[in-house]
This record gives sequence, structure tokens and C-alpha cells, in this order.
Amino acid sequence: MVAAGCSGGRTHETIRLKTLYVLFFIHLSSRRVVLAGVTANPDAAWVTQQGRNVAMDLNDQGLAVRIVLRDHDAKFTRSFDDVFGSQGGAAAAGDGAGQAPTSSPSTPPVRSAPTAQHRH
Repeated sequence: MVAAGCSGGRTHETIRLKTLYVLFFIHLSSRRVVLAGVTANPDAAWVTQQGRNVAMDLNDQGLAVRIVLRDHDAKFTRSFDDVFGSQGGAAAAGDGAGQAPTSSPSTPPVRSAPTAQHRH
């Protein structure tokens, strides 16, 4: 199973106070967190393309995607769901209130040591 997190649930402000949206997936059986992308202007097309990229990467690694849990954000369209349906999986919206939360207590911050490519 894969859980997808996005929308207002994980936003970060840069030093110049620009809000960035982070799309990530968690492959539960392998416990891998996959950073799909970061953007200042997410839309349905961007989210769907990132979903395609993650689905292909997980498939290349031999990791099956059976269910994708996501929130009710409007950026998760039928085309996003179809990406995983075409590979034998299914997408399901979580039991939210129909709107993306501004903060998600069930999604703790992911902290990692900086790598050489992320140092500035």
C-alpha cells in the first residue's frame, strides 16, 4: 500500500516567505518515503505527472502498488487515480472532511541529514 501526501497538508516557507508544496508518497510495506516533487504552484496536471513518475519508479524497483490513499484535495483528479489503476492498483480518498487540512498531525515531518547534492 502507498499513502500519498500533498496539498496544504505539507507546505514549507522559504527564507523569502515563499510557500512551497511538497508531494510525497510512503510505500508502507517497504517503509520508503518517496519525494515526488516540490512546487510553488501545484495543479492537477503536475500532481498526475508526479504520480506517473513515482508509479514507474516503484514498478522498476519491483514494489507493487495496490492502494493509494490520498486526501480530498481537488488536485487529486480521476487522471491521478487512473495512473495507479492502470497498474492494477486503486486510489482511495481518505476519510477527511472534504478539504485539505492546513496541518496534518498524522504526517510527521521527515528529517534527514543533508546530502552532497542538497548542500548550498
